[in-house]
Amino acid sequence: MTIIIRCVNITKSPVEVGEYFLGYVPVTGSTASSLRWDVLKKYIPSLTVKPLSTRKWESRIDAIRPIRHQIGEIYVALLDISSNESFDAMVRHEAECLASAISDFKFLCCLITWHNILNHINVASKLLQSVVTNLSSAINELKGVLKYLESYRSDDGFASTITNAKKLAEILGVDSYFKSAQNVRPRRQKRQFDYESEDQAVQDPKTRLKDIAAQQLSDELQVLSHSIDETVSLTPLNVLQHVVEIGIDCYPNVAIALRILLTLPITVASSERSFSKLKLIKTYLRCTSSKMRLVDLAIISIEHKLGENLDYKELVPEFAAIKARKV
Repeated sequence: MTIIIRCVNITKSPVEVGEYFLGYVPVTGSTASSLRWDVLKKYIPSLTVKPLSTRKWESRIDAIRPIRHQIGEIYVALLDISSNESFDAMVRHEAECLASAISDFKFLCCLITWHNILNHINVASKLLQSVVTNLSSAINELKGVLKYLESYRSDDGFASTITNAKKLAEILGVDSYFKSAQNVRPRRQKRQFDYESEDQAVQDPKTRLKDIAAQQLSDELQVLSHSIDETVSLTPLNVLQHVVEIGIDCYPNVAIALRILLTLPITVASSERSFSKLKLIKTYLRCTSSKMRLVDLAIISIEHKLGENLDYKELVPEFAAIKARKV
């Protein structure tokens, strides 16, 4: 995990939105068995099966895409593992259970549904992976995804899902119909008695202050709307630039609201880029480097634009004086 701050610099003209890397937070992970992986690679020529990562959104579509397009090869690989005596009984049993699960027609329908939804979401996510992306432009990108999801929930979308699932069922050689669910006794839920009193208005001074600030923000927006040129693109960054030129003291609540809007985190692209940079820095020649040294090298590499403006004639003597050893 990475620590990244996002801020708005109103001292420059025009106003800039920037991100700055601060460091890494160590996490732990695990690897799969090499023997089972060799069996999968034998049957899967192109796309490889990837695990689901909780730190990377794109890993969801990366984990589903190989199963969607190569489910026949994966099914055969699982059957091979389940009948291979070189594996222990637990591994063979798990492979048999997985093969039975992915051959279910309900699973095939869910696989098609998730692949179609995540594929469209992933395209929008890549378009949003920019350091200059703000909440306003993100809403425009997500409107197309929302329109697709609304159309996908229709009868035509469900019919196309069933059709594609039947094609996968033919590849696996299984029946293309939904199995009847087993009868399960419903769980008895504890009744909740109506002993609570009616909701009353909160008289908290902090809540009152929020209401006052909201009213002031509404008044400032009404006044500001008459001073903005409608022919100019009304992006949050342009509006904040206009407020800075007029004076932040005139619209203090609008300036704060716009800075919060521009610094809201939209994607995790910056964190993913920092891990890619760390992979380039931590080579086999630097495998024994300490954590602090790797973080310092990553900061220099990621924030290279700031590093280009540093005066090394002043920094080198200062660094040498700190590291000088007394004889």
